[in-house]
Amino acid sequence: MPGAGGDCAGDGCGGCAGEDCAGCTTDDECGGAGVPYCVAGACVACKSSSDCDGLACLDGFCDEGNVGVCASDAQCAAEDPEWPYCVAGECVECKAAADCFGGATCVDGYCELDVCSSDAQCAQFDPWTPICASGECVECTTDAHCAALDPTYPYCGADLYCGECKTDAQCVGNPNGPTCFDGFCE
Repeated sequence: MPGAGGDCAGDGCGGCAGEDCAGCTTDDECGGAGVPYCVAGACVACKSSSDCDGLACLDGFCDEGNVGVCASDAQCAAEDPEWPYCVAGECVECKAAADCFGGATCVDGYCELDVCSSDAQCAQFDPWTPICASGECVECTTDAHCAALDPTYPYCGADLYCGECKTDAQCVGNPNGPTCFDGFCE
């Protein structure tokens, strides 16, 4: 997926760390053609189906495969157990909040977590944002959280996302550069 650890030259990279993609932390970092949203450190085409002009948002990308293809819940469940409900001819993951896990709500057929109450809830909903901080699922609140997620990004920044540095001293000798900017050596 573009945005985290991929080729920095490609569309969808939130920022470069040398030749590798450093990932994104905000939508503003995702200017690539067709991938304007930042989700879990990756630039993607959509956050929900409302971003897809009538298509389904699957794993951050608009997919015409699920639109207008179903006639029943049973048909959807047989095709893909993760999208078991048929709503207006589209296979979706939920019809109501009871169909979602971890306290998520059902919005336009997709489970979304608006407010969290525990780390376990966040980890169940998205393993890349397993920490609940002030009601929001984030990557980290301590450096230890980052080291557990991805040892190449061991520092928890003020934005509660992991990076390769907090200070310029942590970039000394780094081939990407000697200056720490937004969690990455440049």
